[in-house]
Amino acid sequence: MSVSNATAIPPHLSHDVTGGYPLHTPEIPSAEPSDCMQSIVAWLRSDETPLILKAGAMFAGVIATVAAGVAIGYPLLVSAIVLIPTTVWAAFAWSQLSSKENAAQEASANAQRIAAQIASRANEAQQAFNAIKEAVGGEAAFNALPVLDIGDRTGRTGYLDFLRPNDLAHSVMRGTDAGGRPFISLKLNVPSESGHPPYQTAITFFQRFATGGEWTWGSQNYQGNPVNFGNRLTPQDLAIIRQIIVDRNHPQLSLV
Repeated sequence: MSVSNATAIPPHLSHDVTGGYPLHTPEIPSAEPSDCMQSIVAWLRSDETPLILKAGAMFAGVIATVAAGVAIGYPLLVSAIVLIPTTVWAAFAWSQLSSKENAAQEASANAQRIAAQIASRANEAQQAFNAIKEAVGGEAAFNALPVLDIGDRTGRTGYLDFLRPNDLAHSVMRGTDAGGRPFISLKLNVPSESGHPPYQTAITFFQRFATGGEWTWGSQNYQGNPVNFGNRLTPQDLAIIRQIIVDRNHPQLSLV
């Protein structure tokens, strides 16, 4: 079993399941010019063409405009009609191109940040998963556990807290939910308070978010006595799980 598919989350799963992390990095908007003027501005801003050639091209354009005005007898009018709008439009194209480049840089930085977060969560998930495997006796022992197929079932809040003892054909089972979260379920005998007979319950330990991170637990009727597991499984909780599954010598909780 692997947690590498932790970001392949069906759209119906809740924010509580996904952990609030996006499933895909945002697209980076293109900074390429979309018209002739932006192409000219991009060329002027580039470092590939020598400055003298850029200045020469601009000077040649101005001279050609003035020459055309002189030829028809209205040099100032032609220059005003051509050069002023061209200058204004070039300034607008320069601003538009700069905005696209800034948006692309911001999107790229955001995509890198998200990718780093996802990688970090995946690493945390793998470490937590390895700790669970050790708690049940190691990788081979975990892989040997019977698989429980729960389909797309999930709890009201996204927790895997809906399983009951009769859902488990074996005392310890493993599986993966619809969001790619690995889990193990234990069918236990639990002592009751006030001298009542022991009762059976199912406790499911599972990866809290599909994007990775810590493990937690859920149950339909476990009262938290005599052992109260934390919302985030601690080394002490893992030691208790090992005591129940591997050592079989926990003083209160025993497998059915």
